[in-house]
Amino acid sequence: MKNLTLNVLIVTGRLAKQEVEKYAAESGVNHQVLTLPIDVAALIPLKFIVKALKNYDLSKIDVILVPGLIQGDTSIISNTLKVKAFKGPKHAADLPIVLKFLNEKKIVLSTVKPACDFIKDQIKKEALKKLTVIYKRFQKTIDLKNAIPIGKGKSRILISRKLPPKILAEIVDASILNEKEVKEKAIYYANSGADIIDVGMVAGGGNPKKAEKLIKLIKKTVNKPVSIDTGDLEEIEAAVKAGVDLILSLNGETLKDAKFACNTPIVVTPTLKNNCFPETVEEKIKALEGNIQLARELGFKWIIADPVLKPILTPSLIDSLVAYWNFIKRNPETPILFGAGNVTELMDADSHSLNLLLAGLAFELEASIILTTEASNKTKGCVEELSTAVRMMLLARDRGGPPKDLGIDLLILKEKTAKDELKPKGIKAIHVKRKHKFIYDPKGCFKIFIDRKSKELVLVHYDYKNGKPNFAFKDKDPINLCREAINKGLISRLDHAAYLGIELMKAQIALKTGKSYIQDSPLF
Repeated sequence: MKNLTLNVLIVTGRLAKQEVEKYAAESGVNHQVLTLPIDVAALIPLKFIVKALKNYDLSKIDVILVPGLIQGDTSIISNTLKVKAFKGPKHAADLPIVLKFLNEKKIVLSTVKPACDFIKDQIKKEALKKLTVIYKRFQKTIDLKNAIPIGKGKSRILISRKLPPKILAEIVDASILNEKEVKEKAIYYANSGADIIDVGMVAGGGNPKKAEKLIKLIKKTVNKPVSIDTGDLEEIEAAVKAGVDLILSLNGETLKDAKFACNTPIVVTPTLKNNCFPETVEEKIKALEGNIQLARELGFKWIIADPVLKPILTPSLIDSLVAYWNFIKRNPETPILFGAGNVTELMDADSHSLNLLLAGLAFELEASIILTTEASNKTKGCVEELSTAVRMMLLARDRGGPPKDLGIDLLILKEKTAKDELKPKGIKAIHVKRKHKFIYDPKGCFKIFIDRKSKELVLVHYDYKNGKPNFAFKDKDPINLCREAINKGLISRLDHAAYLGIELMKAQIALKTGKSYIQDSPLF
């Protein structure tokens, strides 16, 4: 590196010495490592650091970094020694990027919070700034004369093969939900990043009044275009009267009787008369092209093609992808819909990685709309995941590389950089054989709840005398909740305190991963 002007003193303990030296050297930033005579770096008292540094030559030191997990405020070091002192990262593996950003003045560190907390935020901010630039570039450089408008007024969006795909989130079986449930779902989808809210009607149709009511309800609830997914012509006509912005889907069986929707954008599928679906790739493409031509002849203005994405082995995901590929080559101007929900709903796997892969496929196929659902518990969060995946693909495509090291990611259960775990060197551990007897805490008991809307943990204390709650706390941090319970005098046994800490951490993991939390039951 050139123009190295910063000199950093990194304070650590004996156990972390080698790792700190190794990772600090990788940064290329001028530094010194001071190892204090305490094994665990996180347990070094700030006053001990001040005392040790009084005898250290700080004349050429610009910044002092102490372990990120140390308790307290490093201002005590700065005020005493007249050298800037901040908390470094929690893990030595993050030192290279912390030192690099610090040297380039791209980060402002804290005297109370670990540096790694700010690094993540900074990298994400840089990524979001880049996305803003990319979107502005689309507006200035792309000819959108032939783009399809979805929605009106402030909710209007444009659909084009030249633009990034929009996320269409379907409220599955909306017609059997009550108004409150539909409104909550629409708001949730909008907040998760959906561009279009879809009213998924129950198969079989026959509910035009409900269709009309739901379209109007969602339009009043969120400032997003609203579509309807139904094959029932009466429901489609009712939706058109209610001002629906997009119709999913018309085909060779329904197009001729749906001319009342000529001024509304439609999605067209390959299905033929008598609801016959073509089998081979070539038959599917010909049928889809035939239906699109029919739609044009009937006067439909705005048409989006759906070659239909098939789930794996039913009969073939690959065949359906080949159909998409061949269709876009033969029809370079026609926007397409990519039904990602067809895949995620029919696989028992964590959805976030699937959605990233599907978003990548959608980008390579120049999809204009990605449809997803959250019909089952395993697909909860799919809308937000796809929204993140689309942004990742935009950044990756702009950079001309794979979707990694972007500043935003979908790593939830695994981590990109392994942290250095402590190993019990020179210690002989014995297996615990004794089974400890459970004893009630005379102070009472706790129940733990998850508030998924606010993304917080709720801790409620019950008195044994009347069985009613006498204290309730809410926070995102399990440690804060534990300490509050201790400060209120609600715990009198150490094993109860340990139990509470374990259960609150389980609840936090459940909140972050989307798993169900049942107190006293294993999470995995």
